[in-house]
Amino acid sequence: MLSSSTPSAVCEVGEAVPLLDHTDVAGTIVCFRTEDTEPTVLYRHRQHILRP
Repeated sequence: MLSSSTPSAVCEVGEAVPLLDHTDVAGTIVCFRTEDTEPTVLYRHRQHILRP
């Protein structure tokens, strides 16, 4: 059985570059952790659980 964990990171923004319809953001990770929870993604202002 595969173990699943969800990583999360808090970043300090170093630079934000507007590109057409989005913005690329580069930064430095200041805190990182993993949890034994289902992975999620924020899409169109709503959080969705990722499932295979």
